[in-house]
Amino acid sequence: MEFKKNISALNLFVSSMALITLGLYIFFETDIFLEWFPMIVGTILIYTSLSKFYSFYSKNNNKNNFVLLGDFVILIQGILAFIKPNLILIIFPAFVVFYSLCLGTISAIVFYQYKKAKAPFSILMILKSIAFFVIAFLVISANFYDKTFIITKLTGLYLIFYGITIFTDFIDEEIPKSYANKLIRKFSVRLPVLFTTNILKSTLKKVNDFINQVDTNNGEINLSENQIGLEPNLDILIHVKKDGTGAFGHVDFFFDGYVISYGNYDFSSLKLFGSMGEGVLFFAKSKEKYIKFCNWYDEKTIFDFGLRLTDLQIEKVRNKIKEHMANSYYWLAPIDYYNNKNKDYDDYASELSKANSITFRKIKRGRFKYYFTFYTNCVKFADSILGQAGIDILNLNGVISPGAYFNYFDREYRRKNSIVITKTVYNPKGIVK
Repeated sequence: MEFKKNISALNLFVSSMALITLGLYIFFETDIFLEWFPMIVGTILIYTSLSKFYSFYSKNNNKNNFVLLGDFVILIQGILAFIKPNLILIIFPAFVVFYSLCLGTISAIVFYQYKKAKAPFSILMILKSIAFFVIAFLVISANFYDKTFIITKLTGLYLIFYGITIFTDFIDEEIPKSYANKLIRKFSVRLPVLFTTNILKSTLKKVNDFINQVDTNNGEINLSENQIGLEPNLDILIHVKKDGTGAFGHVDFFFDGYVISYGNYDFSSLKLFGSMGEGVLFFAKSKEKYIKFCNWYDEKTIFDFGLRLTDLQIEKVRNKIKEHMANSYYWLAPIDYYNNKNKDYDDYASELSKANSITFRKIKRGRFKYYFTFYTNCVKFADSILGQAGIDILNLNGVISPGAYFNYFDREYRRKNSIVITKTVYNPKGIVK
């Protein structure tokens, strides 16, 4: 596993031009693209399935019958792409309907939370919700050709703007600007959130496979060096575990001697299968103890990206944290509130309180008063603070996942002219630097 592979300016340029060219072709030659698309997809699916079959039988690996069945389903899909091409073309409208319904539902829930918390922009959220539901309805009601044609053109536009975003990365790489002059965040188009939710899990698998192949007796594996020779003054901590809700990920950060995190840590307030609750901050004094706790408690792996901020950026980050502090009040974990040493408290906040010197605070009002996994989550909170440092990962629909954050910072780490200067992986089996 190559821990750090630099992204060259040439790589950025070629990628951006390829995306823009493909987007322009899809937009202006939509009919031709739709004619060839099923055959291209069919060829890829058949090749993929046959490759998997070959791997299954030739390498005699440990795949089970369910995986073999999945490979067979891929083969059937590839054959159907040639026999019934419209079944493949329906992917575009089906994806738009599903995505619009998800975002419409999320926006409606956020509207309810904002209204309850008397937060600004609540009207905007209900308008967004209505707009997404209207889009889903229009796609469902339109005839097959029209909706496929229009959505394919929109896909072409998306690829063009995504390519432009990567091209701006190329410009930054070739003509580096001082990040102090980038405090006003630029508009960018990144991968849709549905495409980033599995990034963390797949990366975790690579890390685990690599650690299992090397000697970890000393507990640390050094694979890269800090070429700049400077120490980071802010660390982004991105958590992930192999299964369960932990596979979606979690984000907090280390700054001015404290790990700062936001989440639904008051278990008595949890709703909707734990996806909603009252927003709680915590400040943990020891980063080392906190990481060890996470490795032990949930067997989480933590990706630590070290950032080197300017004095002006640091001051802006501090001021934003002070704003959140002023909009919060002290809250005690159950183990500290009841102070009953004869009772075993096993909720997350109590376990965390046992393991570290920690302070909890509940949000008084505003958009972070209520936590929601799919919108006002840990990433949204971290982004509200790190945005002061010019981190340009603004999302078109406001939904940012831990996977999207990992994708952004991992990409920045592999660039030469970047404020992300270190990357460390804290795995229960060892540390990879």
